[in-house]
Amino acid sequence: MTSFAPCDLWVLPLPAHSTWFARVDWYLNWQLCKGLAHEQAKPSLQLFRVLEENGMHFEDQPREKVPLLVFSKGRIPATKCLVLECSQTLAEWLRTIHRMASDLKVQSLRVFLPKHFSKSEAQKLWQEREIHSMEIEFSSDKDDE
Repeated sequence: MTSFAPCDLWVLPLPAHSTWFARVDWYLNWQLCKGLAHEQAKPSLQLFRVLEENGMHFEDQPREKVPLLVFSKGRIPATKCLVLECSQTLAEWLRTIHRMASDLKVQSLRVFLPKHFSKSEAQKLWQEREIHSMEIEFSSDKDDE
């Protein structure tokens, strides 16, 4: 992978939406893939038996999909790496990134854009929000950096 300036946070879309995901350090990529594949443990058969014996039934609550945040210092030129699903418009996705970066008290970040989004479009949307509190760099799938 090309060398990038160090920053506090890298933001990647899910692997299906970016070629950059496959380009990160192999160990970090493994951690990210493992984290994305993690599933909540299922209740044991013993629990179901006890509930049934007591006339109760188990109702599984659907879990909200949450972004994956991994410590990445020494693997990429960023302290943290965030994988964030992009199932909304680019403007909404960038709003989510800004909120999360603010919550993490990030000063600088690099955002790897999902396929089919351009850097100029992202920069325009970011500037429209008048966000000057953090340094940001965008990379698109078309970048040969």
